[in-house]
Amino acid sequence: MINTLRYYWYESSWYYIIRFLFLFSMLYGIFQFFIGIAAPGGTLHNDFIETHVNLVQYYTDVLIRIVVYILNQTGITAYPYGLSAIRTMGRGGVNVGFDCLGLGVISIWIAYVVAHKLPIWRKILAVSVGIVILYFLNVSRISLLVIAYEYHWTDWKKLGLDHHTLYNIVSYIFMFFMGWYFVVKVVKKHSIKKH
Repeated sequence: MINTLRYYWYESSWYYIIRFLFLFSMLYGIFQFFIGIAAPGGTLHNDFIETHVNLVQYYTDVLIRIVVYILNQTGITAYPYGLSAIRTMGRGGVNVGFDCLGLGVISIWIAYVVAHKLPIWRKILAVSVGIVILYFLNVSRISLLVIAYEYHWTDWKKLGLDHHTLYNIVSYIFMFFMGWYFVVKVVKKHSIKKH
């Protein structure tokens, strides 16, 4: 049984797909589980984790503070409001919910990179660069959304898509090119050096 699992994990022609699906499911599941534990009113809420180990809230705080800084640099007076909102002195503002954090696309990127057979340092570098790119795409999305509300820009709504869908489309396009670059510049070069 162990040898069969080892074969499918390391040697099978399906190894990449198996590893990718397993890693993505595990990562996304961990994020969702952690949100359920740390979020007030969550299914498995735990006060200690919410108060002392709330990584999702820390992540949200950093995201909000960067967006507020960018907005203030553009001339819009913005400030954090409550645990997960951004307000402006005008009429703008957004709530940054759990589905706004981009954890799904980040999970896909991490699983995509880690599923490859590469040295750990290459994986860490590729994962880190990808997360930074996806994070700043999300910062840009939230900043533009607040700006759109502040200045009453509504043309983007004519596309019939909400900002989550638009962010996902843009993120997947970026991930496609990041994945292509990763395979061409890292994975192929590593496999050539091995042979």
